[in-house]
Amino acid sequence: MQRVLTALGPKEPDRVPLFLLLTMHGAKELGMSIERHYSKAEHVVEGQIKQVILNLAQNAEEAAGEQGGRIAITTEADESAVRISIEDTGKGILPERMGSIFDPFFATKSAVKGSGLGLAVSYGIIMKHGGKIDAQSRTGEGTVFTVSLPVHRE
Repeated sequence: MQRVLTALGPKEPDRVPLFLLLTMHGAKELGMSIERHYSKAEHVVEGQIKQVILNLAQNAEEAAGEQGGRIAITTEADESAVRISIEDTGKGILPERMGSIFDPFFATKSAVKGSGLGLAVSYGIIMKHGGKIDAQSRTGEGTVFTVSLPVHRE
């Protein structure tokens, strides 16, 4: 079985199948629709990677919830990598702010809703695990974050 595993430190007991992790609880209560497009390959995420995915999903939920929008979750896999994309139909991020979104303490939300550390920490975790994180946004249309991680075999 292919697995996305933490490359550093001991294995953690909180391994979760990826498709279960990407089930969002509050979205339907906010009147949002959720589209799921999952790879047929089975993957498992652990520890820090799980936290990154949850952070991105929560950000998407908050962004799309402002407009009762849509969230699309897509997973893809091949022999070398697993890709997870989380797209929302929120207000998007201004082009001039895109270069700062992974900087510590940079926030697109009010100080009440966030500290500006989530994306910076997520970026660091993904880099530490040999992966990439990318964001594309269109003002007024939404944002998509894509995480790409190398596949490690047990």
